[in-house]
Amino acid sequence: MIEAFAAQAAAALHQERLAAQAAVVEPLAEVDRLRAALLSAAGNDLRAPLASARVAIAGLRGAAGAGARPDRDEPFALAEAALDRLDRRVDDLIDMSHLQAGVLSVSPRLVSLAEAVPAAVEALGDAGRTVVVQVPDDLPEIRVDAALFERALVNLVSSAVHRSPPGRPPTVVAGEYRGRAEIRVVDHGQGPDRDRVTPPHAGAPVPLAGGPGAGSGVGLALARGLIDAMGGTLATDPTPGGGLTTIVSMPAAPPRTGDADQNADPAVLDRLEHWPAGGPGPAGGGPTAPFRQE
Repeated sequence: MIEAFAAQAAAALHQERLAAQAAVVEPLAEVDRLRAALLSAAGNDLRAPLASARVAIAGLRGAAGAGARPDRDEPFALAEAALDRLDRRVDDLIDMSHLQAGVLSVSPRLVSLAEAVPAAVEALGDAGRTVVVQVPDDLPEIRVDAALFERALVNLVSSAVHRSPPGRPPTVVAGEYRGRAEIRVVDHGQGPDRDRVTPPHAGAPVPLAGGPGAGSGVGLALARGLIDAMGGTLATDPTPGGGLTTIVSMPAAPPRTGDADQNADPAVLDRLEHWPAGGPGPAGGGPTAPFRQE
């Protein structure tokens, strides 16, 4: 009798504790939802002014005849580069809001690092021309969302470019280590504080760029959040001699066995491989050979 009463009392106490925790968590969740909505709205509201500014710059460039006069074209090129950076930050704000709200859409497929890394550097335009890229052609592929992965790399390389002193451009090196593909972005500038590259999560304040090492705020935090969402990891280490090395590690995908199954659902492939004899297959029989992704 006493044991039953004690069990009921313990259960009641546990329920009371859960109710108290819920009362604390619910307001925080509402604040997080509001923050995510505000970030998304702010990002979307900035798109129209950015588009108008691009049109205005193009009109002014044409009226000034800047196309035939390189000396006149430089101010317009600088303005367009600034708009490109602002446009990327708007995209960052929107993706940050999606990450914090847990609604980021990820569509993984096989991606070649030999193509993805140079594409991310090229997306920086003139800012990426000095970046040294070292990516072997024989690296294994990775299964990621191609657009989100490129966004993460663009943010990492852009931050490294902003931190790098004149004459010492950053280096992007890719390789394979223990079944994982690694991309290292190495710079020799002043690195950001480690608490400014934590991944975005519910209730976390949005880091803002500014001060030494411009570009070390929302861009780096978003990059880590995107990499985490795709099953990878992002770490930072000091660069010997000064600077910051950012390390992206992703699981290496198995080698392809053919074009037909390169993007097939792994769960479907596993079921086909272990299908019992007499199951679906040619002429009503089972598969003549296992259909799997090596």
